[in-house]
Amino acid sequence: MKEKASYEKQQVQLEKLREKMVSAALTHGIHHPIVLHYSKQVDAKHNLLMEMAKEQKVNSNLTDCQMV
Repeated sequence: MKEKASYEKQQVQLEKLREKMVSAALTHGIHHPIVLHYSKQVDAKHNLLMEMAKEQKVNSNLTDCQMV
């Protein structure tokens, strides 16, 4: 349960970063360094979420196997 809350918190943070990135791009243009900065943060957060989802799936499969 704690893992799910943490995952959801990370998703909210990802959306906030995306919003900042889009806003910065509209204000400064897509080639501005701040946009690149936010883009890298979005990528890192997305990678973290993918890793969390992968681990959650592995843990879920292990639990399913133990129940058999």
